[in-house]
Amino acid sequence: MTLTEQHDVAGPVVYGYFRLPRYAPDRQAALTVTIADYCHRHELDLCGIFMGREDAANDDLSFTGLLDVVTLSGAYGVVLPTIQHLGSRQVAARRRRQVRDAGARLLVVRASRARRDVASALRRFPPALPQGRPSQYLR
Repeated sequence: MTLTEQHDVAGPVVYGYFRLPRYAPDRQAALTVTIADYCHRHELDLCGIFMGREDAANDDLSFTGLLDVVTLSGAYGVVLPTIQHLGSRQVAARRRRQVRDAGARLLVVRASRARRDVASALRRFPPALPQGRPSQYLR
């Protein structure tokens, strides 16, 4: 019998997607590294990254290509740097449905501002632990 920890096991297959307003190689590289790092930390198998431009024609083509690959491959999900990379509110709602209808999940690297605000508040004002031995709450 062989333990799986001794063998490379592929994680769930995902594809990345982000949008840029114009050609910016430094920003493109930073977003690519952000997505790749997220996938590495969460043991996801990043198989490609699609980049759209904020001009309508190119952006739609890259997102359509992403949907085609996700649908045909049965990928686990699509990784975004932030949810704003899906586009305007109406476009983002449509694209969320399209990704879901393709059978994939949306995974977002950076949480929304509301989530960050709650996390920040919890760090500044942590909830008090019940009285007792501190070690009884540690597992």
